[in-house]
Amino acid sequence: MNDTPVFNAPNGTLQLPPQMSTLAPHVDWLYYLVFWCSVASFVAIVGLMTIYIIKYRRRPGRKSLPTGHNTPLEIAWTVIPYEPTNSYGYVFLVGIVNTLVVSLTAIVF
Repeated sequence: MNDTPVFNAPNGTLQLPPQMSTLAPHVDWLYYLVFWCSVASFVAIVGLMTIYIIKYRRRPGRKSLPTGHNTPLEIAWTVIPYEPTNSYGYVFLVGIVNTLVVSLTAIVF
């Protein structure tokens, strides 16, 4: 039996299948844009984490101060209650609203 393909199919890449349509190059370009932006963000975050871990590491003879208690902040992050039986949309809304409320409370107080 002959194993040659009927047509000359383009080769795929390591991450993407072969391009079989005229729209595929645009989709691949967008994929690679998001991919490389994610890689750059990951490298930047890990790099900054490493810098701050080294800069603020524990040193002998130096004791850290307690963070204290912030009542308005603790009230703010429990404004909208979360139940495990809620829908994904409601849980997303709870997360967004609580994040905004906590951020604003932390800025104000």
